[in-house]
Amino acid sequence: MKTHFNSEEIAQRLVFYPDWKYEDGFLVKNYQFSSFIEAFAFITQVAMISEKMNHHPVLLSNYTQLKLSIQTFDCGGITHKDFQWIEKINQIPIKKIE
Repeated sequence: MKTHFNSEEIAQRLVFYPDWKYEDGFLVKNYQFSSFIEAFAFITQVAMISEKMNHHPVLLSNYTQLKLSIQTFDCGGITHKDFQWIEKINQIPIKKIE
């Protein structure tokens, strides 16, 4: 079984990911897109990365808003794999809302 990080270790790593926060046992990020199509395109890219890594988030989508939440479910906490996943998600280009 994988060992998860404690809250101090998570906080130390989140310094490198300022748009992400630790909330209720998950790493969480909220997104706002300019259209449903842009949101859906982003979700599709998240799905492709997640399948490739075999590491799947909780997705909450409402029109142009998206909330991503991730944890390593088999250990019930945050592991190195979660930070690898958010590193890849952060590389997805996002069109800025004007």
